[in-house]
Amino acid sequence: MVILKNKYFLIIENIKDISLENIKKRFKFNIIYRNNKKLDDFHRLRIFRKECKSKNIKFFVANDISLALKLSSDGIYLSAKNSDYKYL
Repeated sequence: MVILKNKYFLIIENIKDISLENIKKRFKFNIIYRNNKKLDDFHRLRIFRKECKSKNIKFFVANDISLALKLSSDGIYLSAKNSDYKYL
């Protein structure tokens, strides 16, 4: 978890890692979905994205523009580890 001036960035590798029912504050949390191994089920990811949108939680995808466009995420997170931009 990264904290930047009243904003919380939660970096998750699996959508099972977090329960959105526990987040009570609106407009304060951002979730970065970062999965380097096996991708979660796309249908579950889409449902998770809709839940984030209904709770006003920003949802970012790390290092994968095509997945970010398919999910209509709020943005993409490019890490320093991704130096060759092979996912772009």
